[in-house]
Amino acid sequence: MTIACQTVNVLAVGSLRISSTPSGAEIWLALQPGSPVDQGVTTIAGGRVISNLQTGTYNIRLTLAGYNDWTGTATVSEGVETTVDAILTPSVGSASFSSTPSGAQIWIDGSNTGFTTPYTVPNLTPGSHTYQLKLAGYYDEPSPPGTFDIIGGQTTVVPTVVMDLVIGALNISSTPSGAQIWLAPTGSPLVYQGVITPAIIGNLTPGVPYTYELRLIDYYPKSGTFTLVDGETITRSETLDLRPCPESLRYEGNTITLQATPRDGTSPYYVEFRKNGVAIPGNDPLGRSYTIPSATEDVQLTRTYVLTNEDIRTASTGTIDFEAFMSDSCPAPLGPKTCDVICTVNIGCLAPVCNFTVT
Repeated sequence: MTIACQTVNVLAVGSLRISSTPSGAEIWLALQPGSPVDQGVTTIAGGRVISNLQTGTYNIRLTLAGYNDWTGTATVSEGVETTVDAILTPSVGSASFSSTPSGAQIWIDGSNTGFTTPYTVPNLTPGSHTYQLKLAGYYDEPSPPGTFDIIGGQTTVVPTVVMDLVIGALNISSTPSGAQIWLAPTGSPLVYQGVITPAIIGNLTPGVPYTYELRLIDYYPKSGTFTLVDGETITRSETLDLRPCPESLRYEGNTITLQATPRDGTSPYYVEFRKNGVAIPGNDPLGRSYTIPSATEDVQLTRTYVLTNEDIRTASTGTIDFEAFMSDSCPAPLGPKTCDVICTVNIGCLAPVCNFTVT
């Protein structure tokens, strides 16, 4: 009897044990040259075994949310379990920030990124993050900090943040008014604000100590300090103290005006101004007197005296006395009658005008 024999071809098979760090990655594979196909299983601790694989070289891809895809190859041999160990690297994303106004510091998860708006912050790990924008003179926004999510390989656009302005103001006046207002944070050089008292200086940062100084010629500067709370307008009023020697009359070349008012009478008379008892040269024939032709002309005699360095030195340690003497005739010595006041000029008051009424 003849028996027919049938040849049966049995495929050679092997297996793959695939593991990943972290586990839970989806397994995709295909025998080369095919493209990997999802196997419907994920890696587990100790490795996922995929059996009955035809021998040959396989393309493998592992995917896990928040991580970059892992790709590699492995060769399956007959009756052999081939081990594949993959280490997955976290994928990163980015977040785009903007603000009104721009220039705000971008803080993520409580740390300053070093970037300012508008900016797209790169290399952020997948998951939930907190953020806050900070800008001098404005409230930190949002408050409390906001949240955003990062998906690997994507850019999250955070809605534009509108910064709320923190403002305060100084309402300042002086007696007399017209003083320059100088202002700066305490410890910094004072800066002239371009205005004089009374005025309101706005856009000041609450919580910052400020120093101000009022400056007016012929008066001592007056300074003060203040610290504003949110939205406060603080009021300051200062009385300026007159300098003992006004600035405008403290230097050589500045002038003092000497004035003498005529007495009653019809005949010409003469007035002589003296400084510390010494006649000041004038316009009479002797070079020492001032002539008022007639009292009926109601002429006020005026003489401008120019201060010298010697006067300044004298006034700094003593006094300068200006006097007015009169006489009805010339060239007889003037006197003994004097005006009813002696105008004393010293460091305490370099008076710009000395007035005399001749008696």
